[in-house]
Amino acid sequence: MILEHDSYQLQETKVFEKVIFRPPFKPAANFDQEACFIYSVAGEGMLYGGLEQKSITSNESVLMKCGSFVNNWISGGARELCEIIAIHVTPEVLNFIYENNTPEFLKKENEIGTQVFTKIPQKTIIDEYIKGLLFYFENPELVTDDLIVLKLKELILLLHNIDYPGIRGLLTSLFDPVVLSFKSIVKAQLFEDLDIKDYADLNHMSLSTFKRRFKEIFKDTPAHYITNKRLEKAAELLQYTDKRITDVCFECGFNSLSTFSKSFSKKYSLAPSEYKKTF
Repeated sequence: MILEHDSYQLQETKVFEKVIFRPPFKPAANFDQEACFIYSVAGEGMLYGGLEQKSITSNESVLMKCGSFVNNWISGGARELCEIIAIHVTPEVLNFIYENNTPEFLKKENEIGTQVFTKIPQKTIIDEYIKGLLFYFENPELVTDDLIVLKLKELILLLHNIDYPGIRGLLTSLFDPVVLSFKSIVKAQLFEDLDIKDYADLNHMSLSTFKRRFKEIFKDTPAHYITNKRLEKAAELLQYTDKRITDVCFECGFNSLSTFSKSFSKKYSLAPSEYKKTF
């Protein structure tokens, strides 16, 4: 549940955003021709996009290119609440701040890959940048268009100068959509804590379109296919590893031990604990 939401705009486009919310919270985001930088002031969660999943915790950040994502915020860490800063960049905003003269370091130099976001390593320089932004959120009377331009340029330069794999390449291809197959996205995220609506969002589809497309490709309903695959993996882990039943449950994408046990018993005619003992 969102408790506080503040933002600053440039050219009628939301650029800087601060959100405070109570976890668990799972918003889906479709960045159509928009890149996004997210910094966790406080909070822990998982980010899903394309074929990738990454965890994020307090004082960490990610750079996300245009595409569809699911953010699953599960904890406020040491605090009860989560607080994030989101910075949105569109081609129009970039053209405006650089006066239609794209700087050399942002011009394409890499082939487009399948990477849709990269996690930024913890850097004091990024932490200090965020502290400055928080100051302006607390003092909105100081914020002008010129200041927003300066702060956005500052972030882009900081990211470019961080010597970390993937950042520069991602910066130069922020608005190049990555074309991934429907099947590859589903299979890559099969054992994550996602529901059918999340899979639809990751594929940038409505729920009804996703279900219809899923049936065409997998010859099964999403609910039956995904649950069945998760149970098959669970059975394999129970048979060949010493992992606890609770750990197996969550590793296979179930978010409730009771739901997992009920589904497992229905498929294998044995409770998970009984199944494990047989091996």
